Formats: sequence, C-alpha cells, structure tokens
Amino acid sequence: MINKTAVEYFLNFSKGEWPLRPNYGLDLKKKLFEEIGNIDDIKNFVKNEIESFFKINVDVEIDKIEKNSIKINITLYDDKFDDGTNNMNIFLNY
Repeated sequence: MINKTAVEYFLNFSKGEWPLRPNYGLDLKKKLFEEIGNIDDIKNFVKNEIESFFKINVDVEIDKIEKNSIKINITLYDDKFDDGTNNMNIFLNY
C-alpha cells in the first residue's frame, strides 16, 4: 500500500523538501508553475513523477486551478493507498 501522507508530502512543496531528493520540492514548484498555462504538461509531469518515484501506475486529473492552488486528483492502479482507497485529492498551494 502507498502512504497518502508520503504522496502528499512528495508533491506539496510548501511543506519543504522531499527528503530523498534534496531541493526536490522547490524544483517541482518551479517546474509546475513555469508551465501553469498548459494543463496537459502539468498532468503528465505529476503522473510521471509519481509513477517513477513510487513505482506505481496512476491517473492524474487537474480538477481545479484557483488563484493560489491547484487541485489534483490521483487514482492508483494495481495498488491502494493506506486507507484502502485507490484515489486521493490534493491541493498544491503556491
């Protein structure tokens, strides 16, 4: 099972650095928001990062973009999160 807190922490750069990749959170923030105009690029980037790091298959949808946040829906395939579900929503604040 995949720990939801780990995925959220991995993506939520406002909480600091992803501990296994120094400065990774800041790099993710820069990458996402330099390309904020292209939703497909953001979805593909988040999908590729989660799949490559956690070695799982996911589907990523951007649900909402607001002034200072993006809501991302993540659906797992072939695995579950630690609460027994296969999906989660995360707000990335910037």
